[in-house]
Amino acid sequence: MKLRKPVSIIIVIAMLFVFPVAANDEAQSKVLSFYNGQSTLTSWWDVVALWGANSDLTKYTTPDFSDDLNDKSSVTDYAGVIFALIAMGENVHDIGGRDIASELALKQNTETGSFGDYANMQTYAILALDAAKEKYDRDKAINYLISLEAKDGGFGYTSTSSDVDLTSIVLITLSDENCSDVLGKGVDYLASQQLEDGGFSSWGTENSNTLEAVISALAQLGSLNDERFIKNDETLADVLQTYQLDDGSFVWGKGEKESNMMATQQGLIALSDINASGSVFKRLSSKYECTPEITVNANVRIEGADHNILDDEVQITSKKPTALEAIKAALDENNIKYTIDDSSYGAYIKSIGGEDSAMFGGYDGWLFAINEAPAASSADKTTISDGDDILLYYGMFAPDTLIPTYTISSENLKTNKTFTISVKSEYYDYTTKKTVSVNVEGAKVEVGDDKFTTDENGDADIKIGKAGTYTVKIYKDNEGSYPSIVRIKPFDIKIERSPSGGGGSSSSKKPVGITVTETKEETAQTSQTQQQVTQEESTMPANNNKDVKTETANYEITYQDKADISSWAYESVNVVSMLGVFSGNENDCFKPKDNITRAELASVILKALGATPKKEKSTFEDVPEDAWYSGAVATAFEMGIIKGTGENSFAPSEFLTREQLAVIIARTYHLENAECSYVDNSDISDWAKDAVGSVTKANIMVGTDNCFNPKGVVTREMCALVIARLMGAK
Repeated sequence: MKLRKPVSIIIVIAMLFVFPVAANDEAQSKVLSFYNGQSTLTSWWDVVALWGANSDLTKYTTPDFSDDLNDKSSVTDYAGVIFALIAMGENVHDIGGRDIASELALKQNTETGSFGDYANMQTYAILALDAAKEKYDRDKAINYLISLEAKDGGFGYTSTSSDVDLTSIVLITLSDENCSDVLGKGVDYLASQQLEDGGFSSWGTENSNTLEAVISALAQLGSLNDERFIKNDETLADVLQTYQLDDGSFVWGKGEKESNMMATQQGLIALSDINASGSVFKRLSSKYECTPEITVNANVRIEGADHNILDDEVQITSKKPTALEAIKAALDENNIKYTIDDSSYGAYIKSIGGEDSAMFGGYDGWLFAINEAPAASSADKTTISDGDDILLYYGMFAPDTLIPTYTISSENLKTNKTFTISVKSEYYDYTTKKTVSVNVEGAKVEVGDDKFTTDENGDADIKIGKAGTYTVKIYKDNEGSYPSIVRIKPFDIKIERSPSGGGGSSSSKKPVGITVTETKEETAQTSQTQQQVTQEESTMPANNNKDVKTETANYEITYQDKADISSWAYESVNVVSMLGVFSGNENDCFKPKDNITRAELASVILKALGATPKKEKSTFEDVPEDAWYSGAVATAFEMGIIKGTGENSFAPSEFLTREQLAVIIARTYHLENAECSYVDNSDISDWAKDAVGSVTKANIMVGTDNCFNPKGVVTREMCALVIARLMGAK
């Protein structure tokens, strides 16, 4: 049985705290600066060291460490991979279908508890399995490790010769065990091996690695300030810095001038262990939690070079569902052949349905997007949520192939009256490091059997003479090459008979857009729907607007897609629709799961406040004078409700995040600043924390499981809920 450290040893160690040890933040910052010049991490030591120093691992490219494990892999190989994967946030119980933690546990000798012939194999196995929360015979493993103690109190590769490095990692492993005598003798051994200049040697050579190992062990035991380890008024941390070069890296041998990667890796670990007052290996154990399997539904649409290949709903169950799992499930279910290659950057989809990458002689190939946004990593490393839209398309990187959006200029389409379908796109230009908005010229717009082409403004003026429901297709394919835009998923519009039969055009433009993330308000699991309804009702402010309450009593939503509105949002959508704050599109659909844009929110907020949009042109360069939202944007900006995203830009088509909405609500309704205490506080931008606290305190926006999800996008039904709360609380 694992026992906690007895009081007696704590008292003994406490008596040794003579001089305080200051963590050398400057030295650690220098090492991190050195790593900033690296783009790829190849060793698990790098990953663990950077994680221990609270560095953002997503900045680096890492290999698939689990690929290195096979039948011939040693116990220490397994341990290192487990450490790295846990630091990277991976589930070591399901790596490509493998439970590598269980594979390591099976290497234990069931009779002796041993994982190998040497103490280092035993220590790393124990630390890795503890970090992974894996079941194994821990009592036997600990007892076997203790049995390897040498007569001098240290631990070595043989029973007669102790080693400083090995003794240090054993002390870290045993630090929480009920073995004060073993720990005390181990520290005594380390003290006896220290050199007069404060350093340590191994195999006859004074070096930084051995010193770093001792520092980590003493940090874990709380003995860094033991006066026995202070030589010439210098602490071990002081001695360690004598090995550090100006670029932040460390050398191995004393007096050397060339940096050594292992010394640098373990130097960063030692510095972070000093700051954290504990070993990184023990800290990894507190980080990891076993992840339960979850089931997600996703839509997979695949657009080939000249036609749609697939548009299907799939359901996958996994501990960490990825886009690649969903894509493979959709292809397998529809018997479509495909080829996937592995690379150092992750899985690469090479061929689908006979359409191979580079078939037009260049760098063209298969790309993918999540909820209409280009993916930031490979499909096997991109996790998905319930309701995500996965778009896989053949083409080139933007601007050669663009992901477009569309708007329709009028909600009420009539025969013989001209209306406009506008096709536009935004992409990030890595050269200028700016988001570029473009009008898609030359796109084909099919309305039933009629065909139109967008002009230089991305507009196609359309007039239909016969009433009815028409399917619209928008594309810009190129014969003998890849498309210039990703085909927009076909949609239907309804054209009603014009009473007068006259012509003319509508000047009001309202976006209906592409259906994107189908995120549920403050819950991601279908099974939590009832719990969510209860939570939303319990946090809804009292409705003091008697007119609203009376008027909505006999009002009922008539949207064609009302069945798609979440139960927790239904009443709110009813309220804001009745009051005219929100309205449906040309098909009388509310589109509850569509993400709301900054332009749409400007219009909604003004309607909720009863303000009339100005007619003059907005001063923002990316807000067209004839855009349906131009007046609303100008008015909302003048009132100080919504600010621009740059000197002359508003980004009207940009989707709104939860923290952005919180700031706009707090600013508009002059809410008092308040502190927020969510689990994901660190994810909330500094400029939004007061506002998040304000809307939380006022019960205008609430989180789930004490998480606010600040970077989550806001859907139309989420926004309807928030606006209904605000109008009810006035």
